Amino acid sequence: LTESYDMICRSGLHCAPRIFRGLGCPATVRLSLSRFTADWEIDAAVSAVGDIAGG
Repeated sequence: LTESYDMICRSGLHCAPRIFRGLGCPATVRLSLSRFTADWEIDAAVSAVGDIAGG
């Protein structure tokens, strides 16, 4: 997301590797929102994650 869509994010298991592995999830991506995040930014993030996830 950072390189292709210019969005700052964090990937990995976010301090809970046992839980994610137990769920069969190899990795995750985390995007943080604030009260300053605009609706169009959320829409763009959802679209970008969908593109990368193949949906």
